[in-house]
Amino acid sequence: MNKYIDYKFYQEVFGGKLSSEDFSVYEFKARKFIDTITFNRVNEINLNDDIKMAACITLEKLKKYDDEVSFKSSESVGKRSVSYSESLVEKFKENLYAEISIYLPKGLLYRGV
Repeated sequence: MNKYIDYKFYQEVFGGKLSSEDFSVYEFKARKFIDTITFNRVNEINLNDDIKMAACITLEKLKKYDDEVSFKSSESVGKRSVSYSESLVEKFKENLYAEISIYLPKGLLYRGV
């Protein structure tokens, strides 16, 4: 399936402020995240404004995390040492799932057959 949202929807309906270049990168990442949690069940027939809003929220959260959070395994500068575990990435995904799942039809999130 093509994009869930276009730049016009993102700007005019959602009120997004990302540049068109950033939008293109993060729309793709957002779509792949939503495809993963919905088991690729979003299609042209069931794509609605709620799913589009979930995509907008997802792309903005992904951009924000890329800008603010570095998921480094470790870093040392002089006497200062910082390390982040993979659990931060998983926690981010869990929080993002919780935030956008209210917009997604429950049938798309169902893990059964």
